[in-house]
Parts: sequence; structure tokens; C-alpha cells
Amino acid sequence: MEVTITAVYEHMNCLRVEVEHEYGTDNLGLSLKAKFLDPLTGEPRYLSEVQSLLEKKYGGAGKDKKIEKKNLFPDQIGKKIVIGGKK
Repeated sequence: MEVTITAVYEHMNCLRVEVEHEYGTDNLGLSLKAKFLDPLTGEPRYLSEVQSLLEKKYGGAGKDKKIEKKNLFPDQIGKKIVIGGKK
């Protein structure tokens, strides 16, 4: 699985990593310690953590996992709603 990192930022004492991949997008929350370099590899620690989390969620790189998207509410597609205020 090929993963593209789209953003890395801190939010509420957490390191957030947004990634895009063949199954969609994920916004992963990691420890702030993950932003420091790994002394063994010289790369940021979040890279190995992101890889580990995505492998747990979607399986190994060699597995083909197909996600079937089934629309449960077809009549709701394109519906506009108003949040707060008047209609």
C-alpha cells in the first residue's frame, strides 16, 4: 500500500498525521514523542508508527482488502442542511 503524508501538526498535546492511501484518508493521532528523530534510523519516529497503525487497520502490504461501499441512505445524497441559525 502506498501512503502519502498530507499534513503533520500538533493539536491538543497530540501529533496529528493526515495520510491518503488507496482505501481513503486517515487522520492519525500519535504521542508528541513521535515527532523526534529515532536515534537508530535518523528518521522521525512518526513514520514507523504510521506504518504500524495502518498495517494493523488494513492488513499487511501483501494483502488485498476490498472495501465495499454500500449507501445506506440513497435519498440523503445531495441533501442540504442548515446548522444553527434560521432555515
